[in-house]
Amino acid sequence: MIRFASAANTTTKRSWRSYGSTVTLAIFALSAGIMLGRSEWLLPASWNENGDEELVQSDVVVPPFSIEELNRIEQQIVDECNDFVANSENYETTRQRLLKDIWRNSDPLPPELPSRLLEDHPAPNWRVTAVENVSNVQYFDIDIGSGFRSIVRYLRPLRESTRLNRLMIVQQGHGGLGDNGTDTAVVRFLGSGCDVLYCGMPMSGENSWPPEIAVSGGCGHAGMAVLERDDFNPLELFFNHLPTGIKLALASNQGPFRDISMCGISGGAWTTTVYAAIDPRIRFSFPVSGSTPHQLRPDGGKREYEGNPEQSIYAIYAICQVHLMSLLAIHPFERPVDQTTLPQRGQIQCYNAHDRVMPVLATEHHYPLKYTQGVYKAAEKAGGLFTWSVEPDQHQHRLSSFHIEKMLKALTGADEDVF
Repeated sequence: MIRFASAANTTTKRSWRSYGSTVTLAIFALSAGIMLGRSEWLLPASWNENGDEELVQSDVVVPPFSIEELNRIEQQIVDECNDFVANSENYETTRQRLLKDIWRNSDPLPPELPSRLLEDHPAPNWRVTAVENVSNVQYFDIDIGSGFRSIVRYLRPLRESTRLNRLMIVQQGHGGLGDNGTDTAVVRFLGSGCDVLYCGMPMSGENSWPPEIAVSGGCGHAGMAVLERDDFNPLELFFNHLPTGIKLALASNQGPFRDISMCGISGGAWTTTVYAAIDPRIRFSFPVSGSTPHQLRPDGGKREYEGNPEQSIYAIYAICQVHLMSLLAIHPFERPVDQTTLPQRGQIQCYNAHDRVMPVLATEHHYPLKYTQGVYKAAEKAGGLFTWSVEPDQHQHRLSSFHIEKMLKALTGADEDVF
């Protein structure tokens, strides 16, 4: 039986500008914050016939916390979650603070950014457009600001008779479109009757950006530091495509969706975690191999991850750490006018057991899961549903069929025990 622990809510407030001038001395994986290079830490390679972990030498290490430290962090997170849900005003107050920091001098969650419909878009290197589950694909080119553009695809399922009128947002990570299993997810969601809004991160895939913004760091976003001003946070460029993309999908649908949900892998899981916390329209959120609280990262999250300033260096983590974002993501705010119902909201944090970016079965540590217990215990008082899911035999950093099927069961209510 695996026990889980959690984390505290202290962080160092830094700016993008300071990040841009920092030379990162260690290489870090984006979502988990795991450090590479030491081989003496043990990770399980497989399970033996008794269900116990078989340990092998590995180049991947976990944050060097003792069991005592992790237990302390777990209790801190439990206490923080309980304190947060004890005051009903915390939900909207915290959400508004996040919105005001991300959109410092503009309207938050902008629904009508300039966009154009691309005709006969060739969709290079992307396989979904040819599958039989699609009846129609629209390609929207959205101006997300500061010379950045985002290509967002809205896809409708082929069979109108089985269409559920549900919108699933699939958010790609730092790779190209179709990487890490997102193409499989799009096809499966379409086949189940969901409409799909398929998106990528800034400076990745087919998205474009100003030539003076250098692609630097491990995942390319370090160059965005030059954009920061007192009245502009580059962080909004990671989210601007979503409210406008949803508005465009609603217009194409010619009416409200039954509900809107969201999933993402890696950097897309981070996007999913944050966006579900700030946009109450997201009913279910499914981050796959996504963020962990800073307290479970090396140096307590004080060290910037190479090329990923969005993960570590700015003020939203002083406002709200990942575990509290999960509580915001499941709290039932007022029903948005573009949805037909106010269903219970929920989140499933998804992990792959032997994922090289975020391995969850790291001897007795299981460290990426250490914060889930606090959220789980506070979920009922928050008014929502929360759980986690681990695919035991998955060794790749991907959105797998194992998790996709759990997402569909949550969406359709086919399995009451999914939460």
